[in-house]
Amino acid sequence: MRAAESSERLEQEDKGLSPMSSLKIQKPNDKDTLEDLACEIYRVEWNTTEIQVVGRSGLSQGGIDIIGTRSGAKVGVQCKCYHTTPFTKSTITGDVEKADKAEVKIDCLIFVTTWPRESKVATDCHDLSAARRAQGKFGVIIPSRQVDGSTSEYGCKNSIFSL
Repeated sequence: MRAAESSERLEQEDKGLSPMSSLKIQKPNDKDTLEDLACEIYRVEWNTTEIQVVGRSGLSQGGIDIIGTRSGAKVGVQCKCYHTTPFTKSTITGDVEKADKAEVKIDCLIFVTTWPRESKVATDCHDLSAARRAQGKFGVIIPSRQVDGSTSEYGCKNSIFSL
């Protein structure tokens, strides 16, 4: 299956509330904690043991902090623990370029961030993802909810823990 088809299928796969929908999690203060948290929740949410954190902060990770398998697709996750630095389109494109150059092949790249979601960045990401899928490349997702201190965010379609 082409990366674009896998990415699009994963984006449409979520059909209901996540088992984590009532989970309340405090906003992480550092990137390593965010990575560990996202990895463990995706492990449960995707019902897989085929997921792991790739390296640690300060090490070259090729634009991918977590690599896992969901429904047969390879999914990369990029975590951004931003409290004062804005999460922007250039953040996305920079890490997408790194992931393109990485030796690890993925079907989809998810961005998990502590920065509040902004509609312009989400729209830019959607457009980038559609263009990439049309070229047979991996898609890019910003979940509709992020780890921004909100509660009851994990059952939403395309939430941080449920594609």
